[in-house]
Amino acid sequence: MNNGYNEHNNNFYQNSGGSSDNYTYTVLTRPKSRVWSVLAIMSSMIGLFCCCSTGYIGLGLGILGIIFAIISRKSLGYFDTTSIFAIIFGIFGIVISAAILLFSYALLTNPELQELFESYLEYYEQSFGEAFPTPDEF
Repeated sequence: MNNGYNEHNNNFYQNSGGSSDNYTYTVLTRPKSRVWSVLAIMSSMIGLFCCCSTGYIGLGLGILGIIFAIISRKSLGYFDTTSIFAIIFGIFGIVISAAILLFSYALLTNPELQELFESYLEYYEQSFGEAFPTPDEF
């Protein structure tokens, strides 16, 4: 086969069958990595566990887990099982964190509940003395 640049035959692309019409091409692709899926499930699960203690961390990690799952889908070409569970856990974490944050805001800004807390604190002080122990008492 003459390549036009020199007079040598170039049989590099010829098939092993010997026919010069069939060429074998190898398509080079990147190996598909599941790093984003693992990051997504880890951040979603940590966000779900942290949503009860600190609402802001649970909310942020839930959103981050969903973003990582979407990035994982772009790198893999499909949603794998890990990414799907990361999205589910992320949504649960976001919903629970938002509910806890809204509920705590409602508790802290309600004047009737503040009066109830103050009356309970007065009752506690009358029954047991000081409301909270000082650091010296530990």
